[in-house]
Amino acid sequence: MIEYCVKHTRHNNPDAYIILVGHGVSPSTNDCDYVYWQDEIIESDLGRGHPMLSNIGIDHATKMGFTHALKCTSYGVYLHNNLLSY
Repeated sequence: MIEYCVKHTRHNNPDAYIILVGHGVSPSTNDCDYVYWQDEIIESDLGRGHPMLSNIGIDHATKMGFTHALKCTSYGVYLHNNLLSY
């Protein structure tokens, strides 16, 4: 599911910088600009918006010089082209 959603996001947003962070079974995707994936499930992140993993992604975005980011689930299908313009 994550692989499909990331591919869909890339298709609709070809110029976006996509950061994928997560845990558990690692998806196979080449459609991301940066991936941090941990094999071990972080139980304390479950049901709380994944704060530890989110911070890893936000830290990477900050290091890349971004001033804005859109945090969303990796298993969502977003139908807008150029999603970041909204």
